[in-house]
Amino acid sequence: MDDRKRGGTDDLATLSELNEEIILHELRARYSQDVIYTYVGDILIALNPFKPLEIYHKSTAETYKMAQKSSQPPHIFAIANSAYQAMLGVGGASPNSQCCVISGESGAGKTESAKLLISQLVELSRGTSQLEQQILQVNPLLEAFGNAQTLMNDNSSRFGKYIQLKFQQGMVIGAKISEYLLEKSRVVRQSRGEENFHIFYYLFAGLSADEHSKYGLTRPDKYRYLCDGTASLKKVKKNKMMFNELLNAMDMVGFLDEEQEDLFTVLGGVLNMGNIAFEMDENEGAIVKDAHGPLKMAAFRAFALLIPRQKLLGVDTEKLAEVLTSTSTTTRGSVIKRRLKDHQAMDVRDATSKAMYGRLFGWIVNKVNQLLAPPLASRGEEVTEIGILDIFGFEHFEKNSFEQACINLANEQLQFFFNQHIFLWEQEEYKKEGIDWTSVTFADNKPVLAKFKSWHILNPRLALVLFGMMQISLDLFLNKPIGVLALLDEESHFPQSTDHSFVEKLRQNCGKSNVFIKSRQSNTNLFGICHYAGKVEYDATGFLEKNRDTLPPGVMNMLRRSDNSLITTIFSGTVTRTGTLALQGRVSKGNVVRRTKRLSKARQGMPATKKPTVGAQFKTSLGILMERMTAASPHFIRCIKPNHDKISDSFDLKYVREQLAYTGVLETTRIRREGFALRISFADFIDRYKLVLYTTNLPKTESNCRQILKKSNLHGWQIGQTKVFLKYWHADKLADQLLKAQEAVITIQKVVRGFVARRKYKRLREEAMMNSRKTATLLQLSITCGNKLYHKQEELMQQDNKEKEEILRKRTMNYIALNFPPPPPEEDEDYFPPPPPDALGLPPKQSHGSLDEIEIDDEFLTEDMEDEEDVFIGQPHPIKGAFGGVVNKAAYVPHILSTGAVQWFQETQAPKGVVQDESGGFSVWFHGIISRRESERLLSNKPVGCFLIRVSESRFGYTLSYRVKSRCKHYMIDQTRSGKFLIVGMQRVYKSLKEMVNIHKREPINSEGDVLIEPCGQESEEEADYVELINVLEEKKYVALRDVNRNKNNNNDDDDAPPPLPPKSPKSPKPKEETLPPPIPARNYQVRSGEPASRISLPLRYERRNPRDSCCRESCQEVWPLHASRTFASLATRNLGFRLGS
Repeated sequence: MDDRKRGGTDDLATLSELNEEIILHELRARYSQDVIYTYVGDILIALNPFKPLEIYHKSTAETYKMAQKSSQPPHIFAIANSAYQAMLGVGGASPNSQCCVISGESGAGKTESAKLLISQLVELSRGTSQLEQQILQVNPLLEAFGNAQTLMNDNSSRFGKYIQLKFQQGMVIGAKISEYLLEKSRVVRQSRGEENFHIFYYLFAGLSADEHSKYGLTRPDKYRYLCDGTASLKKVKKNKMMFNELLNAMDMVGFLDEEQEDLFTVLGGVLNMGNIAFEMDENEGAIVKDAHGPLKMAAFRAFALLIPRQKLLGVDTEKLAEVLTSTSTTTRGSVIKRRLKDHQAMDVRDATSKAMYGRLFGWIVNKVNQLLAPPLASRGEEVTEIGILDIFGFEHFEKNSFEQACINLANEQLQFFFNQHIFLWEQEEYKKEGIDWTSVTFADNKPVLAKFKSWHILNPRLALVLFGMMQISLDLFLNKPIGVLALLDEESHFPQSTDHSFVEKLRQNCGKSNVFIKSRQSNTNLFGICHYAGKVEYDATGFLEKNRDTLPPGVMNMLRRSDNSLITTIFSGTVTRTGTLALQGRVSKGNVVRRTKRLSKARQGMPATKKPTVGAQFKTSLGILMERMTAASPHFIRCIKPNHDKISDSFDLKYVREQLAYTGVLETTRIRREGFALRISFADFIDRYKLVLYTTNLPKTESNCRQILKKSNLHGWQIGQTKVFLKYWHADKLADQLLKAQEAVITIQKVVRGFVARRKYKRLREEAMMNSRKTATLLQLSITCGNKLYHKQEELMQQDNKEKEEILRKRTMNYIALNFPPPPPEEDEDYFPPPPPDALGLPPKQSHGSLDEIEIDDEFLTEDMEDEEDVFIGQPHPIKGAFGGVVNKAAYVPHILSTGAVQWFQETQAPKGVVQDESGGFSVWFHGIISRRESERLLSNKPVGCFLIRVSESRFGYTLSYRVKSRCKHYMIDQTRSGKFLIVGMQRVYKSLKEMVNIHKREPINSEGDVLIEPCGQESEEEADYVELINVLEEKKYVALRDVNRNKNNNNDDDDAPPPLPPKSPKSPKPKEETLPPPIPARNYQVRSGEPASRISLPLRYERRNPRDSCCRESCQEVWPLHASRTFASLATRNLGFRLGS
């Protein structure tokens, strides 16, 4: 079969013929077609393409969201989706924490795979937008400080990390990072052809000339710690771009500008520390070279001059020189000072530099964990997690040292975990359950682990049980034969031990093992180990020093008293038993127990210091890592490096065959095809899939399990004594059956619920219509009676006027008859005061007040008056407690300002001039607190690209609104912890809103190519919509001044009242000034005590309309109290069936 006919198999476990050549050529054929992912059952094989591929777009990610694994081609996104669904319990599985184990050689693509996994998991979670972007920006941040270029990989991880994504109800709520064994020795020296950590080269390319001077930097080729500094000069453009991405990542994650400055200061101090040179004086003691020495001495002179001025390390120059060239010991109250040799001073210098960088890296990880920690509200609630392990790959260099030994040990541990999970555990369970199974052979790496970790396997079954418990390695197995790390720790505690004595002990104790290789030359420090990936020869030179990792007390005390706050912080922290930095001074409980534990007799001759060595810390951290992974359900990704040269479209058959051999891909393919990947107990199987039989009450027996399997039309399954054994592809088939049953149940529920809802709706509609008819009848009767009473009252008033005129006429006639002189003219002669309300049996007339006193019910608000949340383009993400939180708003009506938003703007934005232009006024694109609808109205007649930035109504933040061809788009704008700005859902961070506007006038905002062209100004310069934002503080000042003056003068005069404020500009044109309608009087139909029942007070009921409606205002100028007769009351009671009341 040629390559053109190969490459069509997505799952190698489905191949009819299995051997190494078929699998190898199948992978090569797929690789030649740029198909880099292949399944082996539920395990993913990923080949590094060494070139960008168009398979990671957002559209591709969408196709894998919540999709079944078998419905799409193999992809890293499918593994992320499988882990996410398994965590949620989709498809009948029990919800459980998951972990993704990525393994492979250095340069095989593990780091990129981890980033893609995290990206897809964050996309699936639909969590807080800013938190999602923070998590995504953690990787470039840690890569800058923890990755370097090696011979095998241009972006090699020089540390291991386990990222735990925390979920609650399917949403990501935080993250935690655990780091393992940073290669600190790379700071002070690198092998030929390799580089230091990326961050040093980023600094030289990204910082300005003034910043170079500020941090004491010159040229990269002038520093001893950058052995290949000239290489960075060839990548200035790329390094500058990476430096800008780093700054953006730090801003996004939440590092303050002051913290970033302190961080770069420490890095500058580390580089300058490496240029300190030493020489011997006449007393055979080390001293710092004077100013007349060679070039290295001149670099130190510059460093010495920079220290007091720039405060790189924040310590005194003389004190620094003293602690580097001498050591002090306190004995019985006396201080003994001992001079160091020049090579010893260099070791102290390098150890100090390594300690500074190592603790700085620990501080970064600690800071990230603080910023990404789940909220306090989530404590105590059920939180699940998905862990992603991105750890250093197997390494075999020309010279392999202590770091390579630890790295390869970690890979041995991962391979052992893989073997146990895939092979031994399954076979043991098959035998226990009585399942017919043919054993599969595989390469077992237990002897290597035993040599490294002092494990002695007496009984394979016992070993598997103990491995499942995952306790500390030395407590689980016998301590014979002594392992490499145990011997290394023992030698490290003896001051007189050497690297050669350590190698001699290895030969004595491990020489008989078939995995230990003795060097042919007995006087060398070389030894070899047969790893699962091949033989590796190690050079033990420097093993003891790197394992001890100690600093002289004088150096520690000096740095703890540094003027640089960051250096003081990182050297005041505590290193835990796993090697991490605890800045809060917390130590683990286990460490405290070991401190108080009495030494055994065999160890009493050793020094009292029990500081954990690097090897012990690494071994402990690996044990904890394995505990976490064992407690979760694993998903394996095996990364394969196709060639040594790191070039695309090159497939080295021999090299790939070696990787397939030691990673056990052939055995994995066979066991996944012939074995049973799923083993579910009867009870769990019934609980998961009982709906397939359309029943919810099913006994948990073997026979019912068989019924479910037969109903699903599956084949190849087996029933054990307590469990159901299924193939890996059975899960998808059962999920399909379960989905069909659920759809049927949902359909039935839909029909029943629709019937019930329609019946309820019909009943409520009939009741509403009946009440409507009754209400209409009541209103008609009240109108009729009111008209009659009104006409009757008019008749009475006319009669009263006639009687008044008659009385006046008679009085006038009598006066004329008496011949009295005419009285002087009086004003208002026709005025006749009406009788008081009490005389007419009416309630006293009340003041209607002003419009501000009217309480408007929510039920009368129209659609135009309803509050509406801002909307924006992109994925919807709920906001939890971030800067864009919800404003505390009372129920408000249109055009009433949110006090919380105004206070937020006045206290946090206005003092910084966030929205001001160069002249000090508001920028032309800035608008106040206006709604989305109002912003769309302003942009409706504007050209495409017209934009504005407004203060959000319902959150503490801004909203960018701009016009496109057929509509308007809206983007939320939030602020980072450092006060910088970001568009929600995007990765870029801006120093200011002005910078955001200027950038997106040149660059598109999104993938659609939208750019900002023309700002949308105010409709009227005299009535700007941001007047409210600048008047609030003035109001507070006036009120405070008035209160002070009143208290001071102790009087109630209003003479000291402040002058009136200028009127606030409304958000819409004001209506014409007209008489405002009175409020609706409270209805009261009860008969007052002491009043005849035939007379009740009945206010005229009118329909409430929009106050802006002129006809409504004219028709509701007054409300006349009318008198209804007993006839009306009895008529309403008789016809409507209820008594009038309040």
